[in-house]
Amino acid sequence: MAILRVHGLATFAGVVSAILLAGLCFAQQGRQQKSSGGTEIVDDIITARCAVENTDPPSLIVTVKAIDPQGPPRNPRIIPGRYELPPKDGIQDLFVLADSVGLGGQPAETEFTVNYEWKGFRDEAPWLKAVRVHCASGALILPVEN
Repeated sequence: MAILRVHGLATFAGVVSAILLAGLCFAQQGRQQKSSGGTEIVDDIITARCAVENTDPPSLIVTVKAIDPQGPPRNPRIIPGRYELPPKDGIQDLFVLADSVGLGGQPAETEFTVNYEWKGFRDEAPWLKAVRVHCASGALILPVEN
């Protein structure tokens, strides 16, 4: 009986310790995400350009010059929207994202350029007529040449 009490107390202490440790890990993870800023859609697009590169198969190249008001972004990228069925309007949505640095202090507005290449787009999306490039302040529609 004494062994069970000691063993039960040890099990209880182990469970409590595991819960406390997990809580501290989650709290630390939350602090790190807040300080790093996380992934965000960029605030504004200065210019955007869409061109077909004559490779085999042809590639669609989208180049975007954007602004990040928080300073130089990390990992700027363009992510395509995913659809179950092709969009009826023939427009592919693209989202310009970046990981904000979140340095603190006075933010410095920074311009940056990001490219997106869609190899074999004519085979994958014969319905494609244009791309719609999104930022937080709106979107630009760029026609795709035939």
